[in-house]
Amino acid sequence: MTPFVLYFGAEALGVSGIIAVVFAGLVHNAEGERSALANPQLASDIYQLIGLLSDILNSVVFIVLGIMLLRTALDHSVSYNGSLIWIVIGVILYVANLLARYGYVRLIHHVPNREAWVFALGGIHGAVTFALAFTVAETQVKTTDFNLVLMSESLLIILSLLVPTIVFRWLLPKIKTDTDGAAKMAVIREQMIEAGVHDLWQMPISQEFKAAVTFDLRSQNGHTTVRQFISEWRRMVQHPEYTADEMRELMVIYRQVFQTERDYLQRQYDATHAISEDLFNRLYHEITMAEMVVLEYGVK
Repeated sequence: MTPFVLYFGAEALGVSGIIAVVFAGLVHNAEGERSALANPQLASDIYQLIGLLSDILNSVVFIVLGIMLLRTALDHSVSYNGSLIWIVIGVILYVANLLARYGYVRLIHHVPNREAWVFALGGIHGAVTFALAFTVAETQVKTTDFNLVLMSESLLIILSLLVPTIVFRWLLPKIKTDTDGAAKMAVIREQMIEAGVHDLWQMPISQEFKAAVTFDLRSQNGHTTVRQFISEWRRMVQHPEYTADEMRELMVIYRQVFQTERDYLQRQYDATHAISEDLFNRLYHEITMAEMVVLEYGVK
């Protein structure tokens, strides 16, 4: 509810609600980064929820933007008496916006020339201004001036969509597909899992736990067949619910085998240098996420 409270509160005070929400977002982002470990579970849930909502809202923004541009283009009342001055103003606005963004990151933040142009060209420009333009429709602005703003801003948005699409083809570096890296990651993941399975079967535990944990470990590589899953599902539903002591023992087993996977991964990275830092981080993240999901059952 924070964005809505801030927006309407700012509007009630006579200042920009949109600017208030944007500023609050910057403050909230910095606050969230420095307080994530105070409640890691809550932070993880919030990150996932925000990611989902961001994807949905970004999609809605583009849909609404497309509808408004189309309605503006088809509305015969939105014209400027046959004059093409709106084209000139739209181009001037786009160039001014481009140079202002480039100058800001180049001169103030001392960003290299190429990265500065990427920043200047990237993103949709004028969408917020286009939205704000409709707020002046309720004022005493003349219809011709209002139409001029709408048409100029529409051209600004269209240019910000088209120009980067063309220029980035030459400005951005070519993406290198690392097919060898993907194959190597699959091999290391398989070896990492087998290290955990081998350690598991050396433990003095029941066959029930060995079978259950082995299935979970080998499902990390995504190669579990439907038949294997159905067989494991039938075994679990026919098995009595674990007692509290059994659950504690099972959690200890999971922690140990996941630690074995980490140790194997660490050796491949530190001792043998068989994997890159990026590959190490990705696989380490997979282990951590798998452990978090599994151990969630043990804390309820």
